[in-house]
Amino acid sequence: RWSSPQIDLPHYIQIDFKEAHENFSVYYRTRGDDTWTTAARPSSVELQISNDGESWETLTTLSGLPTGHGDEYTSEFVMPGKSFTYFRFNVIATSSNTKYFNMAEFKSMTRKQLLWINFNRGIRI
Repeated sequence: RWSSPQIDLPHYIQIDFKEAHENFSVYYRTRGDDTWTTAARPSSVELQISNDGESWETLTTLSGLPTGHGDEYTSEFVMPGKSFTYFRFNVIATSSNTKYFNMAEFKSMTRKQLLWINFNRGIRI
C-alpha cells in the first residue's frame, strides 16, 4: 500500500546479470485491471547499463510508451558496443504524473537468450 510521503521519480528496476552481456531488449505489460488504478504506468524511461552497479550510463530514453489497460511494449535490441553486467529500467515519467509506477510484467532478454528460445520453439528469426 502506498502512503505519504512519497519519494519523487525516478524509480527503477535493476538487474544484476552476474556475467557480462553485450545487448538486451525489454518487454513489459501494463496492469490489465482498472480496479486499482489507471494511472502510474511508465510513459518515459531511461535504459541504463553499468559494470559496477554504482556508475550508470544512459543508452537511450524511451518516450510516449503505451499506458493503456493491459498494453504491451517490446523494445528493439539495444547494442551499446561494450559489455555490461548491470541493467536499469529507470522510470522518469508516468501517466498522470504520479510519484510511483506499476506494471503487470517485466522481462529483459539478450540476443543469445532470444535465439535459444526461438530455436527451441522452431520460430524463424
